[in-house]
Amino acid sequence: MEQQRLTWQSRECGSGKQCAGVGRHVALPGGRIVQGYLITDPQVLADLGLPPQGEGYLWVPDEVFDTAGAG
Repeated sequence: MEQQRLTWQSRECGSGKQCAGVGRHVALPGGRIVQGYLITDPQVLADLGLPPQGEGYLWVPDEVFDTAGAG
């Protein structure tokens, strides 16, 4: 039996919506995969500044973390 490589801890939303989520992958221990909404607001991006190389900013609704128990 093949080991499950990706486990979503939270991936809830209303029907017909794109779901934000928090999960784990066996190849990336010690952290979480986060699926959410890209930040596109120019003022917010200017306030954030440039992230380190290989990183990005991802906005995830509070309720996703509340549901995952990380609130």
